[in-house]
Amino acid sequence: MTIVVAALAAATVVGTLFVAANWQRDIEVLMGMPPTATVAYLRTSMVSTAIFVLVLVTGRALRQAGRAVSQLFHERLSLPVPAARLIAPLVVALAGALVVDYTIVVGSSDAARRVFSAQDDGTAPGVTRPREPERSGSPASISPWHALGLQGRSFVAGGLRAPDLATLNGAPAREPIRIYAGLQSAPDTAARVRLILDELDRTGTWGRQILVVAATTGTGWVNPVATQSIELLYNGDGAIVAMQYSFLPSWLSFPVDRSAASIAGQPWSREFIDGGLNCPRTDAPVWVLYGEGLGSLSAETAFDDLGDLRRSVDGALFVGPPNSNPLWRNIKDRRDPGTPEVLPTYASGLVVRFAADTEDLLIPAATSPHAITEP
Repeated sequence: MTIVVAALAAATVVGTLFVAANWQRDIEVLMGMPPTATVAYLRTSMVSTAIFVLVLVTGRALRQAGRAVSQLFHERLSLPVPAARLIAPLVVALAGALVVDYTIVVGSSDAARRVFSAQDDGTAPGVTRPREPERSGSPASISPWHALGLQGRSFVAGGLRAPDLATLNGAPAREPIRIYAGLQSAPDTAARVRLILDELDRTGTWGRQILVVAATTGTGWVNPVATQSIELLYNGDGAIVAMQYSFLPSWLSFPVDRSAASIAGQPWSREFIDGGLNCPRTDAPVWVLYGEGLGSLSAETAFDDLGDLRRSVDGALFVGPPNSNPLWRNIKDRRDPGTPEVLPTYASGLVVRFAADTEDLLIPAATSPHAITEP
């Protein structure tokens, strides 16, 4: 019987690998990606085998521990055998959870913070301090270069300058404004918000055509394609502001330190918008909120609901929002009847539109200017 079970298990594993490989090839064809090498599938099978052995050994070890604890309760505490067998697994499970939580999770989180904190202090190759006064970290800025963090330095140093934009657009361009506050720029979120508002006053942002409030990902990264697109569209006559709330990558920040995005997002977007609206200015720019991945979660948490978001900003773009985003889930759950969950329609697309490709981005004639797009 054991041989039959082992043979069936091996056949199931091999069959699953073949099915998964075919799915992967289909995805590669659809995405225009190069095919995966055969060695990658062999590596996958080896990793799967290692995980199986680890789970098997762990399961058997927990079973042995449960039996040992049950025997201990029966012999030392004189518990009846049924009661000892009932309590022992609960004690082992609790002890295992404590070990995983306080030893593995906390220990790995601390180690990750030490590693990525050191990385955040670095500067990407080719990135140099900007000289333009319109950028944080420049000699004229009150947001020091050394405090911006790895991604902040790349953000303020990147993008096209006014001469490049003028050449591409065939018209005189303004120098784009890029404002950033890193974790070390100020002692807390409120102080970083005030620093950014002071930077916006210093650079004359309130007279520009558009102001983009960009919620960063876990490391403080802002998509350079998205930012440069805005600067090209407005020929430099705009400002993009961002603030770092973590230095952990999103894939690690999401399970380990996801609360940092929510905690930072509420005062960041709320205080920033309220403070900015109270600043004196003659020609108010268009206010747009942007968030990608974990950044979309940080951006959403500042608003109670869709109505609050529409009243606060002129538009918002959330790219790849996680399913845990409350606003995303609420809109998806209240989608128009009969529309799919993958690419739903909400209120006939008048306020919120979902997009998966360029065709979905075509603006209906009746669409409100206060539209939110959720790819």
